[in-house]
Amino acid sequence: MEHKSKVKDGSKSSSDKQLMEKISYTTKYPSEQYSAEKSFEALWERIVSNSKSGQKVRKPLLLQWRTVAAAAVLALLLGTSAIYLINRQSFNTQLTTYAANEKREQFTLPDGSLVWLNAMSSLTYDQRFGKENRKVSLIGGAYFEVTNNKEKPFIVRANNINIQVLGTIFDVAAYPDQTNIVTTLLEGSVQVYKQGLPAEEGVRLFPNQQLVYNKIKDDIAIQNVDSRLFASWKDGVLLFDQTPIDDVFSVIEHNYHVQITSTNRQLHERKITGRFSTDYTHAELLEILQKVVPFSFISISGDSIVLY
Repeated sequence: MEHKSKVKDGSKSSSDKQLMEKISYTTKYPSEQYSAEKSFEALWERIVSNSKSGQKVRKPLLLQWRTVAAAAVLALLLGTSAIYLINRQSFNTQLTTYAANEKREQFTLPDGSLVWLNAMSSLTYDQRFGKENRKVSLIGGAYFEVTNNKEKPFIVRANNINIQVLGTIFDVAAYPDQTNIVTTLLEGSVQVYKQGLPAEEGVRLFPNQQLVYNKIKDDIAIQNVDSRLFASWKDGVLLFDQTPIDDVFSVIEHNYHVQITSTNRQLHERKITGRFSTDYTHAELLEILQKVVPFSFISISGDSIVLY
């Protein structure tokens, strides 16, 4: 069989390399302390070594593979979300990663907090969660309903900023290919601060406030928003109620990971009311809005749109 021939000569085909790229993207730990690529290579060397020594090589989808590679392969084949248990004896650390591929996923953390994970996103924590701390690392978008625990603040690490809460409801968008990290507060309060600094030096948000951190400029902006608009995606809809069209475009940017620029000054005075399914693509949604508000648009690249 094909897998046997690969093990004998220790080489990897182009399909293996493509799979490696998917595994690296899906399971990359935000702090980059744990490398999916190194795990995959170590696993491969172990298979080759066992093969040469005459030991039986198990089929690559068996659950006995206690590595990120096997878990990621299984998740990719299933096309849904999965829980990855990543063992690192050298670091004596076990990581649990929730990863949503093509659709939204909802789950409950060990402390009882609820999380809605947006498509193409992942959330990771280690075995100390709920015992010594409540720290998670996020890549992508997530909506949190955090249980109250004054002794153990809940901390979301997103790129190089931390979002600390005791018990509250908020939304975070921290996609690696986007310039901004956006935190929107629905209930309670959160403290947002840069990693490496004490929480006291951060910025506190209150309900219906949104903090936008620009990763390139390393600066922040705070604005008042209707927080419902930025969290309705978890229910599969986008809601607008006499919403200024500039805010509508911001929601589209937030949910579809695109950048919209408008050269049509007349658009800024318009307002939109409606309920739209997130099953629409951003182009389909813009085409629907065109029936209400006169404008045209063109895609400059995959994620850049100009309205005129």
